[in-house]
Amino acid sequence: MASAQWSANNSINNMVVNASGNQLGVKTISDGDFGIIMVWEDQRNGGSSNRDVYAQRIDKFGVKQWGDSNGLPIAIKPVTERYYDICSDGKGGAIILWDDNLLPTVTYLKGQRISKSGQKLWSDTGKVIAYDGFRQSGAKIISNGNGGCFVAYQSSELNSSDFDLKANMLDSNGNKLWGNGVWFCQLDGNQYDLVAIKTSDNNYVVSWRDGRTGKVTELDIFAQKISSTGSVMWTANGITVCNARFTQEYQDMYPDNSGGFYIAWCDRRDSIQIDIYAQRFRANGTNVFTANGIPVCLSPESQFRPYFTTDMKGGVICTWNDFRNGPSAPFNIDIYAQRFDSNGVMKWVTNGVQVCNAPLSQNNQSILSDGNYGAVIAWDDRRNGTSVYEVFAQRIDSSGNLLWDTNDVAVSLAAGNQYRPLGVVSNNGFIFSFEDTRQGLSNYDIYAMKITLNGTLVNIKKYEDINLNTYTLSQNYPNPFNPETTIEFLIPESQFTELIVYDISGRQIEKLVSGNLNAGFYSLNFKSNNLSSGVYFYRLITNNNSITKKLTIII
Repeated sequence: MASAQWSANNSINNMVVNASGNQLGVKTISDGDFGIIMVWEDQRNGGSSNRDVYAQRIDKFGVKQWGDSNGLPIAIKPVTERYYDICSDGKGGAIILWDDNLLPTVTYLKGQRISKSGQKLWSDTGKVIAYDGFRQSGAKIISNGNGGCFVAYQSSELNSSDFDLKANMLDSNGNKLWGNGVWFCQLDGNQYDLVAIKTSDNNYVVSWRDGRTGKVTELDIFAQKISSTGSVMWTANGITVCNARFTQEYQDMYPDNSGGFYIAWCDRRDSIQIDIYAQRFRANGTNVFTANGIPVCLSPESQFRPYFTTDMKGGVICTWNDFRNGPSAPFNIDIYAQRFDSNGVMKWVTNGVQVCNAPLSQNNQSILSDGNYGAVIAWDDRRNGTSVYEVFAQRIDSSGNLLWDTNDVAVSLAAGNQYRPLGVVSNNGFIFSFEDTRQGLSNYDIYAMKITLNGTLVNIKKYEDINLNTYTLSQNYPNPFNPETTIEFLIPESQFTELIVYDISGRQIEKLVSGNLNAGFYSLNFKSNNLSSGVYFYRLITNNNSITKKLTIII
């Protein structure tokens, strides 16, 4: 049997890393080619007292591309490296920044850029990004699309216990384009828990929790916009997102289509329970909704951790975990969601659609656009026992209807526990990474799994009529086609492989595959997009072989 590399068994999944010690805290981005790039905290070299940073890229076929089977070391030192973040470099690779702890009171920021092929581009040990005074910490980074990134971080240069906020821009070589950085908030009281986005007008917004009132029970949320050239664009020290009574926290943001952004948060203004509120700001920093935000959910009991994705119609879809159906131990936490438009009009039922109503608790949800006006939401799930955690997912359309199985889709039912799924969009589906304890309840590893757009597992096909020792390029199907067709091929040994589509004149139209593939069978989709009707060619190229076939597009 020949097969693609993605597992078809949700009790097995795809192992990302299972080195000694714990691997946890995974963060993910797309590799820009339907694969996934992951970074995590790694304790293989000394346990919790020596936390390193490792990374891995898995391509759309499920094949690991970086380092060895347990990842690529990014930061390894006899000190603790923590509080890392990752973004795309815009070229198929990634940029990773992390805290490097020299002393208990001295922390600085380092960074590394990794190419699509897994080459470290900023020296083997990375570059120092910020080292001023006492601490630079908690960096949030956003790709600038040119091989570099925008970075916002906490900085304490005069007092190790007083953090202010600074930003910089890094070029593709890790050089700082704004000198020693641009201050965007310098007030008494600490500012922390940064969230950053790139806006549609090619600038950047950072939001944070703010202690300027001096009261630990009165933390508010502020935001600042910084131009692509390093100018602070709004009121000094930030605009007020919400300063209602008591604390607002755990915010998430998403850009709108006109240079502004949406933001949602957990809100304690009624002092009894935690609700979800939201706001939209224009490009000039003025609020669109009522001052201090509009309620997304005011259901009895508390709601936590809102996360956004686009609804592809100018609004957003927001998900959160909700205690309304079981506020007492052993708890029955459920997943809810709401869609609202650019004017703040809620499009689904009051207080949100229940995404999952399985027994016991569902938590640690994440959300992705499904590319068709809806969303895919994944979470860790205790439906099979108070001490059993598994990963499930559900797809919801633009009207709030659930599209997958009424009992949701099981992403992982492996032994041990699975936690904190994070995903990226892949070809005809989604890839989720998660923490996993199948080797022991105190032994954390990282696994991944691909789910199709229809909510099914990747299909492993048997090809008993194919010679597994022969390079094979199958005829695409359907053919002729519009707008999408499937191309399948087999390579009998691991090697560099390309699959390229050409027009009838020999001009390259699209490179569907370019990288090192393991021996096996592969299946992928090709979309005609804006191509005109006619005959095209697709060619499989390996070290010693080249096979060409013809396809036809009908508009």
